[in-house]
Amino acid sequence: MAETEKYSLGQLLIEKGIITVQQLEMALAEQGKTGELLGAVLMRLGFVDTESIYMPILAEQIGIPYLNLANIQIRKEVIDRIPAHFVKAL
Repeated sequence: MAETEKYSLGQLLIEKGIITVQQLEMALAEQGKTGELLGAVLMRLGFVDTESIYMPILAEQIGIPYLNLANIQIRKEVIDRIPAHFVKAL
């Protein structure tokens, strides 16, 4: 597996044109006040949304594929194989 270069969340969002440098600076200042995770601050300020922007970028940052199960049809026989206690834990 090839090693990928790691980028900060803010850096990735700026490079992809999702947020501006000013928005990142605003979010970092807010993060300094509240102690929240940067992603939570960016979402709370309305700069990114969870499903279409934040989660895919976060997956890219840590080097794993992102899969939104809301967009995938899962066969009933597959769903039936998932133990109820596992689903409740989620």
